[in-house]
Amino acid sequence: MTLAINREQLGDALEFGWRMHDVNPDGSEMRFAALYELSVVALHAGFPEPAMRGFCHVLERVHLPRLRLVYLGGAIRAAAQLRRPDQVAALRGEIDLTISSANQPHDAAQVL
Repeated sequence: MTLAINREQLGDALEFGWRMHDVNPDGSEMRFAALYELSVVALHAGFPEPAMRGFCHVLERVHLPRLRLVYLGGAIRAAAQLRRPDQVAALRGEIDLTISSANQPHDAAQVL
């Protein structure tokens, strides 16, 4: 999926993402990862609102700090594209809180 996104082959990325989503059981980490990736595709395709809904759905269900940092990074980019400064500020606060409670320097560097 990442290669397809980087090559701007968004149709292929969607196909891969939905396949990954559908072959994994409900509530699984891989299914949430697929939804996150599909949200990234939506963001790249110029659809920040559906992307934000996907990021928020995943964030409501995933509590592992290293994953939340990645998902929060997507959500804050979508909020910025939607020009929602209050949501950007709230997400930035959540990112800071997650960074302070997790020992994940690599993931923290990526989201910042």
